[in-house]
Amino acid sequence: MSDTIVVFTRKTIEQIVNTGGSRACKIRPANARKTTYLVCARNAQGSCGREAHGAGFLIGRITDIVSDPDDVSRHLIQIGKWGRLDSPDLWKFGRNPVHFAELCDLGIDPRSIDFIPMPYGFQTTPLTIAEAKRGLALALGVSTDAINITIRLT
Repeated sequence: MSDTIVVFTRKTIEQIVNTGGSRACKIRPANARKTTYLVCARNAQGSCGREAHGAGFLIGRITDIVSDPDDVSRHLIQIGKWGRLDSPDLWKFGRNPVHFAELCDLGIDPRSIDFIPMPYGFQTTPLTIAEAKRGLALALGVSTDAINITIRLT
């Protein structure tokens, strides 16, 4: 069985992160739950994304496959952590927007990815201060040194 689901999507990184994963997928949950990674490739037709058509731009660690809240005949591939990819011409799988593959066959080494936890509410593992600072810095376009987190126990 393959370890990765590759989706050909018009969604931006922000949309994927804000919804907790890739939505509206026609997949069999039993097969999809056997995978570890989600890789998103850019479908530039009608997309607001900045990546070139066919480029791999996001990787996520899959936490669950659930019914899409807007269409129960489709599924949401939920991710707990995500990272950016820069993989030109990754999509070579034809018209079906969902493809199962091996991560190594896509030329992606997960050890080279700086995974960022999903925003609170989508993640399934506890968030460390360092992970929170990295995520905030990325979202705000500043360095992690510019982020201060204060915890008050009352």
